Amino acid sequence: MSEVEANFEDAVKGFRALLEKTGYAGEIAWVMPGDVLLTGKRFVYVRVPLADENLAKVRQTYDRGDGAGVVRGPLKDLRMDIGDCGHVGLKMSAKTDQSRIPRKAVRNALWWRWLGWRHRKNQSLKELLMH
Repeated sequence: MSEVEANFEDAVKGFRALLEKTGYAGEIAWVMPGDVLLTGKRFVYVRVPLADENLAKVRQTYDRGDGAGVVRGPLKDLRMDIGDCGHVGLKMSAKTDQSRIPRKAVRNALWWRWLGWRHRKNQSLKELLMH
């Protein structure tokens, strides 16, 4: 068995193809933990627009292998797993249909801050969800 390695662009291209195959349309949104508010229910808020530097952060994480050889995509609830860069190469998966977690975009900064305060007790769970 030989080790397969993919550069970031090839990994994203393969990931995009997987997402299209599983019914996700459009561009990939690189979401960081600070862009998400957990509600304690099967629902999340996502701050938009997303920061331009999110893609650069994901690329850096992918390139360095995140120390443990595992790089996960931005929002695990969407299963945007960019990979498990272990000895067998790149592993990708995407949730489908009922397994997708509903989300709502929040554009207003004041509303985002209020929601953050309102759901502050649930935010410690992000580390489990997004890493």
